[in-house]
Amino acid sequence: GTLLRLVARGDRIEVEAASMDAAAAERPSSVEVRLDSRAALLTTEIASLRVRASPIAMRKSELLGDSGATGFWNDPASARRVLDDIHRLDGVLAALDSLEAAVLAASERANRKTIKERDLARQSERLDTLEAEAARVSFLLSCSDVRDLGDAFLALTLVKSQGAGLSAVEKLATMYAGLAKRRGLQVEVIDDRRGGEPPEDTITLQLSGAGAYATLAGETGLHQVVRGRADRKDGVREDRDVVRVEVLAVPADGSFGRDEVRVEARPLKGVKGRLLEKPALDVHLVHAASMASVRAWTAGAKAEAIERLEPLLRARVSVGRGDGVVGASVVRRYTLGPSPLVRDQR
Repeated sequence: GTLLRLVARGDRIEVEAASMDAAAAERPSSVEVRLDSRAALLTTEIASLRVRASPIAMRKSELLGDSGATGFWNDPASARRVLDDIHRLDGVLAALDSLEAAVLAASERANRKTIKERDLARQSERLDTLEAEAARVSFLLSCSDVRDLGDAFLALTLVKSQGAGLSAVEKLATMYAGLAKRRGLQVEVIDDRRGGEPPEDTITLQLSGAGAYATLAGETGLHQVVRGRADRKDGVREDRDVVRVEVLAVPADGSFGRDEVRVEARPLKGVKGRLLEKPALDVHLVHAASMASVRAWTAGAKAEAIERLEPLLRARVSVGRGDGVVGASVVRRYTLGPSPLVRDQR
């Protein structure tokens, strides 16, 4: 599983994710051990991760062999799925390679005979980062479904607001974007919409990199951001925003037929974004057969915007319209103010 550590600081929300595997649980804290001992533990853990990665490396080799076989492209859809699996497995192996190189460099620094006082804290922080990355790679290696290792869309939509607005969609999107970047994932804002007719408040991120979907899939549900007190006896009103979070796997490469999707696009004027600096287009895509749809305020030219949004529409078609999330219970509650608090409700 994944352990989430969430901290609210004033009006900011920060989140960290780590694997709950036994190796991570048994690792001593940075306060209790010397730098060289921590580096040695990491080196040992890398060796263990290499053993666990062997089946993934073998599976990648098998798929590469399949991709070179005669007639591989006779079934284009199947061929694309194979190439997509190769890409996902390669991402995990590349993350392990990068971690191993970083741990080797950190170990060499930690084992120097003399370390300047000002470098101790810096090296300790670096080991903290590498320990977190080792936990992430361990988590990815434990994924039984290769599809979980792929990219993800993370859509946040305001579904209810009480009292003064708390900009919860923007706060949570910023939090998730920061988490993704710390995990080595690439972040692209593909929708930043506040307003319109009917008015909506939503931000959608595309997260790319090894294990993006697996890392964030557990965040699907309702997230409540509050400020003030529920107790009305003192006349203090509680401000509350409820945000629906959806995490969708980015589907394998593919495209809709010419008549499968209806497209509407119009230019936006005088619109300022939040995570997206300047949305330029209001794009609405509708899948004719299922009536699943995507609407986004996004950047770029029309052709680029449609190409960017079609995978999101394919994801919605494959899982349905996602309305089941609306009636779900609250996953997490964030309390803002002088004594901020984050509480997981599951």
